Amino acid sequence: MRSLLLIACCCLLSACQAQKLDPPAQRLAGTWTSTFNGAVVDLIAEDDTSGVYIVQPPTEDRTSFTGTFSATQTRLTIVNDDNGPCPGTEGEYEFAILNGVMQLTVKSDDCESRSEGTDYAWTRMFRNSN
Repeated sequence: MRSLLLIACCCLLSACQAQKLDPPAQRLAGTWTSTFNGAVVDLIAEDDTSGVYIVQPPTEDRTSFTGTFSATQTRLTIVNDDNGPCPGTEGEYEFAILNGVMQLTVKSDDCESRSEGTDYAWTRMFRNSN
């Protein structure tokens, strides 16, 4: 009886272990669209913790802009290049991804125009491979 109980406990413990998450930049990589205004951002991982991004603003009268990002398991730091709003200003956000939806929450960002449009849910876009 004890052997059966020990085996059952071992099976339960192994089933309850958390699955290992991909590195942060890999989890963030992809194309995301804003549920707030329809902006689209492509996050391109360069290594496990950093990469570049390209933003396509929601209005056609604004041109795309780029920047860089770095990430930990729950924090995202972004910096727009010279062609975006608030060039060189760093913004820090907390993020969580669940079922293809990323929620960003502003922790600190002196660039008001960026933080207003970023502090919302973003949906991962899947492109047709045809």
